[in-house]
Amino acid sequence: MKSEHKLSIVIPTLNEEEYLPKLLYALVRQSFKDFEVIVVDAKSKDKTEDRAKYFSSHLNLKFLSSDRASPAIQRNLGAKAAKGDYLLFLDADVIVTINFLRDIVHEFDERYIECATCLLIPISDKLIDKMMHGAVNFMVRTAQYTDPYAPGACILCTKRLFNRILGFDESLTLCEDHDLVGRAKELSKFRVLRSQRIYLSVRRLKKEGRLKLISKYMYVELCRKLLGSSPNGVEYSYGDYKT
Repeated sequence: MKSEHKLSIVIPTLNEEEYLPKLLYALVRQSFKDFEVIVVDAKSKDKTEDRAKYFSSHLNLKFLSSDRASPAIQRNLGAKAAKGDYLLFLDADVIVTINFLRDIVHEFDERYIECATCLLIPISDKLIDKMMHGAVNFMVRTAQYTDPYAPGACILCTKRLFNRILGFDESLTLCEDHDLVGRAKELSKFRVLRSQRIYLSVRRLKKEGRLKLISKYMYVELCRKLLGSSPNGVEYSYGDYKT
C-alpha cells in the first residue's frame, strides 16, 4: 500500500517557543511539498504547543505529547506516527534553505541511499564556532564509509530501514544519533549528502561551554571505540537553551 506522503519530518521539542517557529516557517516556504511535520513535545512549560499549532493552517502538522523528555524517545514516537516513506529527523533549532527538502530527497533517491546526514553550518560569526563545526564536518565526511557519525540535527532514513533497526536506542542520553547510523550502516548504505547543508544554532556551545561540550563528546566517543557502546547516564541538558 502506498504511503500518504513521500517524507515525514519529526521534530522533538521541549521549551522551544523561540526556535521552533523559525524552522516551521522555513518548512512552509519549501519548494518540495510532499511532506508532513510531526512535532513531538515533552510537555513544554512555555508556548511551544501554541507556536506549533499556529502553523497547522500552513503545514500538514501533527502535534504529539511525550511523557518523557528524551530526544530518542520522542523521535521514536514521531516515527511510529509517520505516514511517509522517508523519515527526516530535525532538531528544533535548525534552519533550512527553500530548496533543502527538494534537493536532499532527490539526491537520496539518485544515490540509492537508505540513511544519510548533512554537514553543518553554525549560525555564528565566531571563528572558533566555524572551526569547531569544520572539524566536525571533516570527521563526519571521512568516517561515513567506516564508522559513521551523524548529528541528530539532521538524519534522513527510509522508514523501512528505521523499523528494521528498531529506531533510536532509548537508553542513551547522548550520541543516540551516532548509535542509530552505526546500526543502519550494518544493513544498508549510509552517506553524507552533498547537495545541501543545514544551519545550526550554537546555543549548546554557549550554554555548556565549548571546551566542556567537546570533552563530553570525546569521552562518549572514546567509550564507543574502546567498549563498543555509548555510556549510559551522561548528563545532557535538554530543554534549557534560551540563549
